[in-house]
Amino acid sequence: MQRQVLIVTEEAAPLWVGQALSPFGLVPVYQADPGRALWRAAREQPALIVLHDLPGAASLCRTLKLHRPTNLIPLLQTTSPPATGGGGLLIEPDEWLTPPLSRERFATALQRLLRRRDERDRDGMRAELRFAVPSDAPALEELSVLLAAWFASCGLSPYQVQQLNLAVREVVANAIEWGHGYVADRLVAVACRLESDRVGILVRDTGPGFDPRDLPHAARPGDPLSHLPVRAARKLREGGFGILMASGLVDHLCYNDTGNEASLIKLLPTRRSPAASSTTTTSGSIESRSAPVQP
Repeated sequence: MQRQVLIVTEEAAPLWVGQALSPFGLVPVYQADPGRALWRAAREQPALIVLHDLPGAASLCRTLKLHRPTNLIPLLQTTSPPATGGGGLLIEPDEWLTPPLSRERFATALQRLLRRRDERDRDGMRAELRFAVPSDAPALEELSVLLAAWFASCGLSPYQVQQLNLAVREVVANAIEWGHGYVADRLVAVACRLESDRVGILVRDTGPGFDPRDLPHAARPGDPLSHLPVRAARKLREGGFGILMASGLVDHLCYNDTGNEASLIKLLPTRRSPAASSTTTTSGSIESRSAPVQP
């Protein structure tokens, strides 16, 4: 039986869409009513979902990605990604395909998505979410609400959900304040993955970064108050406890060398507490490595 690609569109799709799918052994099935797309995707489990030239695509993408039965179905959205945060918090598709469209570009995107699906199946990934977060307080609050529900669905205890959500909130708040200077149009990327034994989060901003080993204005393990005079002298607001607090709420927290990307890992309740392993970040992924955890 040939695998299906669910194409949600209110317009007639170009003829080359079916031609591009054929070499991959895929056949298109069309859904004109976005309201039925979630039900149909959950029931039929297509190989891919394409939101083509669809008004309200961002809302449908959010619905599909927050619904666990459809979360891991690779989703292609044929619009341009937002350059700024003017539209509020966004749950992203697996790939954007910016106009103008062509058979060749569509086929190349399909190939990447199918490869990504195979990688997810091989790695045993159970769920994934990617957010584009404007650098303002309302977006941070919305992210916290969505993540609290998502973390609870991952098998974490209520206490662990609180811990992880607070840790992510602190790291994202630092990215908004120090990385983006509260410029709302600048987007913080937050990627969440549920694997068999852990929940991993990658937070990335577009700022200049910092050296996690040289933060005189931030609290340090064993010496949580000596940074306060430094903050007062620099006329900074009271605080500086975020990274130290966040590191105590998760099993792993570390930054990349630039300091604009943070990786957090919380092990699921059934897993042992790791004494010897720690984390580092790679491009768009969260992996276990032998590297020091930064406070």
